[in-house]
Amino acid sequence: MKIQQQHHVDEVIGVQKQHKFKITDGSQAIIMDSLINLYSDPIGSIVREITSNCIDANRERNLKLEGKIPMEAEDDKSFWSTKQTVCIEYVTKNTILSVDECMIFHDNGCGLSQTRVQDVFTTFGASTKRNNNYEIGGFGLGAKSPLSYADTFYVSSRCNGTETYYMIYRNNDNVPHMDQVYQAATDQQNGTSIIVPLKNRYDASDFREAINNQLAYFDNIVFKNVEEGLGNIKNYYSKHVGSGNAKVIEETESYAITSDGSNPCLLVGRVKYVINWDMLKDVSEYDYRGSIAFKFNIGVLDLVPSREEIRYTPKTIDLITAALDNVKNQFKKDLSAKYSNITDYIEYLLAISNIGYSGNRYRSITSTDPSAIKASMAQLSAFDVEFKPNPQLSPSSVIKDNKAFHQLFDGISVYQCKVSSNSSAIGGETIYTKELFNWSDLFQALQDVEHMYYVKGNFSKLKSYTIINSRGETTFVAFKADMHKIGAKLDIKTQSLVDNRSALSKRSTFNTVTRVLGQSKCMLSYDDVEEANLDEHFGDVVDNKTRRKVNKQVFARNAEFKADGYETTIKYTNQEYKISDLQAMLHPEEGDPELKAVVYAETKDLDELEKVVKVLGSSRAFYSNSYNYLYKFESDYRVLKVSKDVAKQFANLDGFITAHEFMKDSTHLQRFATAQYIGKFIEKIRFLNYFEPYDKDLNSKFYSLNNFYKNNTNGCWRCEDDIKPVVEEIMKLDIPDTVRYDMELVDKLEEVVEYSQGLELLNYVDFNSDSRKSIENFLSLKGKMPDTQQIKLTLTAKNQKNELLSS
Repeated sequence: MKIQQQHHVDEVIGVQKQHKFKITDGSQAIIMDSLINLYSDPIGSIVREITSNCIDANRERNLKLEGKIPMEAEDDKSFWSTKQTVCIEYVTKNTILSVDECMIFHDNGCGLSQTRVQDVFTTFGASTKRNNNYEIGGFGLGAKSPLSYADTFYVSSRCNGTETYYMIYRNNDNVPHMDQVYQAATDQQNGTSIIVPLKNRYDASDFREAINNQLAYFDNIVFKNVEEGLGNIKNYYSKHVGSGNAKVIEETESYAITSDGSNPCLLVGRVKYVINWDMLKDVSEYDYRGSIAFKFNIGVLDLVPSREEIRYTPKTIDLITAALDNVKNQFKKDLSAKYSNITDYIEYLLAISNIGYSGNRYRSITSTDPSAIKASMAQLSAFDVEFKPNPQLSPSSVIKDNKAFHQLFDGISVYQCKVSSNSSAIGGETIYTKELFNWSDLFQALQDVEHMYYVKGNFSKLKSYTIINSRGETTFVAFKADMHKIGAKLDIKTQSLVDNRSALSKRSTFNTVTRVLGQSKCMLSYDDVEEANLDEHFGDVVDNKTRRKVNKQVFARNAEFKADGYETTIKYTNQEYKISDLQAMLHPEEGDPELKAVVYAETKDLDELEKVVKVLGSSRAFYSNSYNYLYKFESDYRVLKVSKDVAKQFANLDGFITAHEFMKDSTHLQRFATAQYIGKFIEKIRFLNYFEPYDKDLNSKFYSLNNFYKNNTNGCWRCEDDIKPVVEEIMKLDIPDTVRYDMELVDKLEEVVEYSQGLELLNYVDFNSDSRKSIENFLSLKGKMPDTQQIKLTLTAKNQKNELLSS
């Protein structure tokens, strides 16, 4: 960026002695520290400055190849890359530098030669970019911006076959240093990488926000592992990041329009700046609503040295104000030209529906139609746009209410048809047809369509499904015309319509409107649409019993439990299932089954079903928390309360078992029973949780036992009232313990319990470095260690401090 040097004084008269200001060597640290801490937003400045430098590096290479700036002695074009992109990368570990999480900014420029490192990179205020406005930088500060965030960062430069790593840091004298730490030959093309280690994990989200705010309009950036490591990135030009619908939908040299409804901003080069509306005289923010970036070439606007914001000098204010006016006036011309050329009436209605209605210019801020954004800024609504071939057919030609709409569409009924979810409909959805009586509803409906359909007879549900399914949308707009219905809407009390026109005038308007609708290239015949290949009852709204019968569904009530910390209650929620869906979850054609069993019971067996809930509700693997402390069985099991008729349908189906059968089947009870058995001993061997320094194998076995116990017991159930009776019932089952329990875990338990005999006192000991010797002596005394010499020892006990223990 070309820096403008101001000329202040030509000649001073009467000077006796002159002193020129200077900086002493001892003041360097203070001055450099001030320059380093220039940034109010260090992370945002790093992202902006380093990325801009990467862009400049690529641009410098191109400018030299084009002959616009001179080559330097160290330049060797044979090592130069042709890549135009900048890569921003997130890595969890840099093995060469042995640093953890870091952000890396890669360019494909000329590389850093030793001369440039010495004369430019390590010199505050030095820049190679001050003689042109092709490049963004120029203050000679941006390359040092990482020091405003971290005390150390790294630079990797590939220059003419040599790769060199540098470490930039602040020394004890508080002056930045740049040390070469690694050098090797490379076959990679020239370029530079700036490596900024993250100081802590929480800064990752700040880097993501900085990328979103600072780089949204950079059109040549590649992101590598950034979304995976930091989260969704918004860039209006990238096809490979999670920008959603945010994209540039129109761009010229003066502006860029985006689809996401963001606030207007200024672009200097590609750097985004928020507009400070308070600094602009006689300009209101509300007159420029729209997701528009006003573009300026580099060097046109004044920036503060940190480049964090615009410097609102009189010159800059005038330039911004002029740009806002020019773009707004251009939008008005564009809209006038666009709509004045439309001669197709339906096309006209479709077009103006996208720019807002009812005089509300804020409606169109978020849109994929550039005209909507332009109309928002131009304060234009659908009622302000005439239909040039016949202005009498324009919404603007009469007052903006349902009376005006009726006068144009008298005898013509306009409908919006859309798919609507309906639990009472066969298939769970139906076609909802709504007649429209005003402009606002029509414009709203037309925003989602590209055509209108003419219906001669009646609507057909199957034809409507064909239109919706073929277009992949959920709605369409249709109209019927019948001259015998002229004036019929006046009888609709809810519309309160009055029409004083003559019969001749009404007929004339009817003929005109039906003609322009019929001549439109956007009009399609509803009667020519083929019927969808669906069951004739699909979409019909019927009673629940009939609907379930047609859909081959059954009604059941899911068993759930609610535990809010005060009480635990079992609840039942209504649900409809297809038996075939449940069977597919039990016995899929491919892959592992989603369910182990469907457990059901009638109302008369509710007590038995509640036992099942307590058993399964003790294992975290089988339930999930939905909301409001409500826990549902969504994996491995469905637990259902059903009617007698449904129970008959479930009977004898493979994988469907009654609650009585569940409570006698060790296959389903083993996890619960094993956890309860472990619970008898777990507190007695709790000291093994700290036993890793003494016996890793025992510590590991205790860990697996304790983990299994915690994951398969639920503290929300009251032991005596809820769980104990269930455990006693399971213990009475006539099955061997080898089936009742998971014997692999039981074997582990028996081993650690046997070892722990006589060591119960260790449950009261603080396991720390001070007590380790005493613990070892105690274990030796008990014959639990190889050394069994008889000794006295002291233990640091939680509830027996300072008590001497002896053999």
